[in-house]
Amino acid sequence: MPGYPNHVLGMLGSITGPVKLTAAATKPAFDIEDDDEEKGEEKGEVTSRRLTTFEVTKKRKSDKLGFTVNTSRFKNPDGSNQLIVTRVQRGGSFPDLKSGSILLSVNGKPATDYKKTVKQLRSSRSLNIAVEEPLRPSLLGQDQRSIICGKRHIKIETPPKGIIIIWFLIAVELLFDLVTTSFAFKAFFEESRTCCEEKIDSGAIPLATALPFAFLVVAELGFLLRAMRLTMWPPTVSEEELDPNRSCISKLFLAVTLVL
Repeated sequence: MPGYPNHVLGMLGSITGPVKLTAAATKPAFDIEDDDEEKGEEKGEVTSRRLTTFEVTKKRKSDKLGFTVNTSRFKNPDGSNQLIVTRVQRGGSFPDLKSGSILLSVNGKPATDYKKTVKQLRSSRSLNIAVEEPLRPSLLGQDQRSIICGKRHIKIETPPKGIIIIWFLIAVELLFDLVTTSFAFKAFFEESRTCCEEKIDSGAIPLATALPFAFLVVAELGFLLRAMRLTMWPPTVSEEELDPNRSCISKLFLAVTLVL
C-alpha cells in the first residue's frame, strides 16, 4: 500500500484485528517497500518489511514473555523513539517473534512511549502486539538499555572505536606510570643514603615521595576501570530517571583520567 507512512499502516493492521494464535504469527496481508529503496541498498540495509501480529494469553500477569524491548536511536514520523524487540527466547510465549522487529502497537495502542509500553507488557494478561519485520540491521544493538518482561537486563555491547582508542592511550599512560613508580620505589627504598659524607636514615623519604606515585597509579587505574564499566554496562532506564546526570558520568571519568 504505497504512499502511506509506516505508523499509519501499523494502525491499520491493528484495526483489522489479528487471527488468534497460541504462539504463532498471522500471515502478512501485504509487504511494504521503502520509498528510498535505492538509498537503503547503498547502505547495505534491508528495505523489504512486513507487518505481523501476535496474540497470546498469559496464565498470570506476572508471567515472563521471553523477549526484550529496547529503545532505538531512530525515531517514528511523530518524533517518538522507535521500540525494537531483541533477545527473543524460543521457550517464551512468542517463539515466532523475530529479534530486531519494530514494535508498532500493544493491544491496539501505539508503542511509542518506552515506559508505558513496558508497563503494558508487564501488566496485561491478554496481549496483542503488532510488529514490523525484519528490521534494518543497522538498528540492532544501538541502545543497551533493556527490560526483559519486567526483569532488569543490561545488554553487553562493543564500545565505539573512539572509546577503545582512549582506553588504549590511558592504558599506555598507566603502564608508563607503573614503570616510573617502580623505579621510584627502587631508588627511594634503599637502606641508607649518603649526605655530607654521612649515612642518614631515609625511611621518611620513600613515604613522602613514592606514595604520591602509587596514589596516582591507583587513581588512574580506578578511573579507567570505572569508565570502562560505565561504557560497557550503562545504567538502566530507571536508574537514569533517578539521576538525570548519570549518562554523563562515563565521559567525566574518561576526561579526569586523561587529565591525570
